[in-house]
Amino acid sequence: MHLRFGYRLCILCAVEIARLGYFCLSGANESKFGTKGARNTMVSQALYSLVESCVTRRGAQVIDLVIRGEKGTRVVEVFIDAEQSVTSDLCTQVAREISEMLDDRLLIDGPYRLTVSSPGLDRPLSFPWQYGKHLGRMMQIRVREGDSTRVLQGALAAAQEDGIELRPAGHQEAIHIPFEDILEARVKVPW
Repeated sequence: MHLRFGYRLCILCAVEIARLGYFCLSGANESKFGTKGARNTMVSQALYSLVESCVTRRGAQVIDLVIRGEKGTRVVEVFIDAEQSVTSDLCTQVAREISEMLDDRLLIDGPYRLTVSSPGLDRPLSFPWQYGKHLGRMMQIRVREGDSTRVLQGALAAAQEDGIELRPAGHQEAIHIPFEDILEARVKVPW
């Protein structure tokens, strides 16, 4: 943890589980999955743009931006991902730059704690490019089928431009799932 006078900067590479009273702007506003939109527009576009510019300069993308808590106890959580991997060094560099810019522009009222981390395995995938990192892993995917939904589980066999190939457990053949039919996809942890 790195502490500064007045503002606390906390660099963690694990996802915090508590989600009580948060504001959020999803980084997946315009993905190939369609427009997801902000879950809460309390996060200003100026703040999101600042965070996004810091992250993209380092070859990563914003997956989620969450602000929770009240004045004096604000927590700003930035979840980033990259095609390669998210390292603690990358999180540290991004956090320092975001912290300096937030302090200079006074975009957060009062003290805050900043956390920059990878999304972790408990967050759903948001962008098509994220699937390539998980080839061969077991996935749980909720798909749209007409007016209903279905949950599929299996190994991710391929990631293509228009969708994925999933090999359900006990099947030899993989099935093609277009990205527009995927409502949620999560990597299943082996433990």
